[in-house]
Amino acid sequence: MAHPPSESPRSPGTTQPPESVLELLELLGVAMCEAGESTDRITMILDEVATSFGTHGVRYFVLPTGVFVRVEAGGATRVDFTPAGNVALRLDQVDALYRLIDDLRHQRTALEAARARLDGLRAAKPRFGPLGTILGTPVLILGLGLMLNPSPDAIPAYLVLGLLVGGLRWWAERVHTLSLVLPVVAAFVVTWVSFGVVAPLLGVPPLDLVIPSLITFLPGAALTMGTVELSLGAMIAGSSRLVYGLARLLLLSFGITVGVQVAGLPASLPDPGPGLGAWAPWV
Repeated sequence: MAHPPSESPRSPGTTQPPESVLELLELLGVAMCEAGESTDRITMILDEVATSFGTHGVRYFVLPTGVFVRVEAGGATRVDFTPAGNVALRLDQVDALYRLIDDLRHQRTALEAARARLDGLRAAKPRFGPLGTILGTPVLILGLGLMLNPSPDAIPAYLVLGLLVGGLRWWAERVHTLSLVLPVVAAFVVTWVSFGVVAPLLGVPPLDLVIPSLITFLPGAALTMGTVELSLGAMIAGSSRLVYGLARLLLLSFGITVGVQVAGLPASLPDPGPGLGAWAPWV
């Protein structure tokens, strides 16, 4: 990736003031928390970055929601804490973050330039606007639905439910209250529309519509990362991720249950008919 013109590589072994390195380590650690990185890898990466700046004896206490950093500055010791935000980084921001980390570890960027790049990636606007987000969700859900080798009648249903989920996500980005209950609302709306409207109209099994539409709300990363961290002995981080993941599953289950109760169970499951073929999952 091309660097900004003002950025110049560091010479090996360049030493920076511990206070300046401390601030960068905090912001970098918080950004990795928001990217969903495990606490043990965050600690390892921060230690490598501190060493590249000639700062030694730094201690870290990393949680999924924030980072403590302790650094020795002269005859004193400074400890600081920075909390992580509630919004996860987008994939394009995660890509820019790890490109920055790679440059820091290999001493290809200076402290001031690293701070500027970190601030820039956090403030970067989405590559695609609201219309791209809303229209991209049906494509994602259609791709997930094709993994089930559905009947041709299910394709328009995936597109309609995808537009519905994409619209809810776009709305939740602008209404904080809705973002807090988005898994419940999305699960209820998708289940109610699938069981009460789309499945009877198109003759498609309702669960074949609900699963792909809600799979993006599953906390798979949190559950996996929590299990890994518990196996590594990070009890606080692992337990908190597992509790978060299980709570999200309960919210999804609650929304699905309410949606089924409102729409009602079908008298008989429709015959899905022949699937698209073995090529569908590959597509």
